[in-house]
Amino acid sequence: MILIICLLACWLFALPLTVLGVLLLLPAAWIIAIITIVLAQTNTHNQSYIRTMLAMIPFEKHFASCNIQLSEPLKGLIIVFPHGIFCIGALLLHLRHHKTSYIAVASCIFYIPVIGYIARNIGCIPATETSIRRVLATPNTTLFLLPGGISELLNMEQAPKRVLHLPKRFGFLRLALEYGCRLTTIDIQQEEHTYWCLPLPFLEQRKRLSEYLGVPLMFPWVFGYYNTWIPKQVHIHAKMLGVMDIQANTPTREHVQTLKQLYLKNYF
Repeated sequence: MILIICLLACWLFALPLTVLGVLLLLPAAWIIAIITIVLAQTNTHNQSYIRTMLAMIPFEKHFASCNIQLSEPLKGLIIVFPHGIFCIGALLLHLRHHKTSYIAVASCIFYIPVIGYIARNIGCIPATETSIRRVLATPNTTLFLLPGGISELLNMEQAPKRVLHLPKRFGFLRLALEYGCRLTTIDIQQEEHTYWCLPLPFLEQRKRLSEYLGVPLMFPWVFGYYNTWIPKQVHIHAKMLGVMDIQANTPTREHVQTLKQLYLKNYF
């Protein structure tokens, strides 16, 4: 059982090393891996040449159609759901529709060779309360947040059925109250169709363990376009459900509960 858990947990880290090992031979791969992991532990840069180059790539043309409905400019705290495997919709908005935004991702990303370094240079921050608070405390910043997290990622095993974990999480409402953020909610339709995952048993148990470890315990491959990690050519659609201008207030239990009820009534 321990061996199975280790295999499931390590696939994120082993795959880039494998690719680098094939391309550059094993010693060079380890050197590059170590250097990029170390560099990925530094501060996040929301403006860099890497982000500029990636933002120039018309990723949306890969999809059968890509419709982004934004009635207002994106600013403040942007809540996006569902999470999906690689949060394709949120990344498209982050890279193609904003130049200085941040996006919160799993902390384990920054320990993946090369990928972690790229993430740091395109505005990704660890999805920890400390990092999120640091961004929200900076005036006039925009932060994309996917509160569904790893549990919602693992719900992709039930696709095409949509199973959201977001309604169970409301820490972002407490933060919105504390910092007085504009709160925008965006639904990424067809996100759950971008990949197919092999369903494994003990989903709820794996969710709890994955949340504890910070790494998704799932089958070590996702099946996208021609069974690769490229997303399928689906009709992806980002719809802005609404905007709430939250006034800064003491985030007491009563205030958070009132905002929670209003949020659920408006969007769920």
